[in-house]
Amino acid sequence: MSLPIIVMFWGSVLTSTALTVVVIYLLTKYASALEDLNELKIHDRRHEKAEDIVGEAQDQSTEIVADFKEKLTHVTANLELEAQKALLEQVAVFKTELTNEAKKASAETTAQIANSFEGVETELEDYKRARMTQIDAEVQKMITPIAKEILGRSISDSEQEEVVKRMLTKYGQST
Repeated sequence: MSLPIIVMFWGSVLTSTALTVVVIYLLTKYASALEDLNELKIHDRRHEKAEDIVGEAQDQSTEIVADFKEKLTHVTANLELEAQKALLEQVAVFKTELTNEAKKASAETTAQIANSFEGVETELEDYKRARMTQIDAEVQKMITPIAKEILGRSISDSEQEEVVKRMLTKYGQST
């Protein structure tokens, strides 16, 4: 709650309290004047004076009530405007904070995805290296017996080609 609203609220409370005290005072005076009027019925002059006092009290109380209603209406209107302004300010602050939090969450999510992607890339590279090593070992296992058999013979080019094909088929199928 902002300071002007609080000041206006307590100002209206104090004004209401003061006006209430004045109204009570005037009503007390009015009641007192009525009592005086009853006592002074015998004396006309006193009676007229009492009626004047009662009339003034009624006029004053009417003025005070009218003034109080006007001030209360004014204070209520101002409080409503201040409350609307404060609410709009709070909504703007909330919107800004919410936007900032959303941006922060988005950045964090992007960073987490990037970290996860880097981890997957590393795992993929490790798998590639391991698989290439395995393939190299299998090829080496196939080539070694083929090379021994080929190098161990002296044969023509066509026979050598036939032996290589046969060995590739033989050792290629065993893996």
